[in-house]
Amino acid sequence: MKKINILLMLWGMVFLAGCPYNSRHQLGRPEAKNFDTAILGSWVACDPKTKADCGRMTIYRFNEGEYYVEMGDVKEPAPGAERNKTERYRAFKTDIGVPGLYDVQDVDTSTETARNHIYVKLETPRADKLTLSYMSDELTKAGFKSPGKLAGYIRDNYKKEGFFEPVATFDKE
Repeated sequence: MKKINILLMLWGMVFLAGCPYNSRHQLGRPEAKNFDTAILGSWVACDPKTKADCGRMTIYRFNEGEYYVEMGDVKEPAPGAERNKTERYRAFKTDIGVPGLYDVQDVDTSTETARNHIYVKLETPRADKLTLSYMSDELTKAGFKSPGKLAGYIRDNYKKEGFFEPVATFDKE
């Protein structure tokens, strides 16, 4: 299975049919005109059944057009307990004509040079809520030879049911 978002691993909020689609293509370029300050800050999501096992996503402004995102646990682990890894990402809002679509890359401190892109949809139904979903590989089995072909495919299909897999709804902290 491809690398899964930390929320999926930590909290089991959603039973997945697929995995995030991974691509080598960047969709557009980070631009200041596409930057959305409404998503900045700390957001918390908890397992809807138990209201426990909460995760925090903190979104910072990295530069004029990019975000720096950290995802991890809300609570500090008990003394002696293993600490969950904080996941770090670089992200920017795409300009391909799909509302709320972000190009996201894992920020890894290893010497690995290849960085795959996943495509995440963020929606803010209210100022204090943020819904996160990712583009599933269930509808995107084909490989794309160029960013333009991938962007066209996404524009043509993003409204189809199941194209995006829900992850969680976050509350502003």
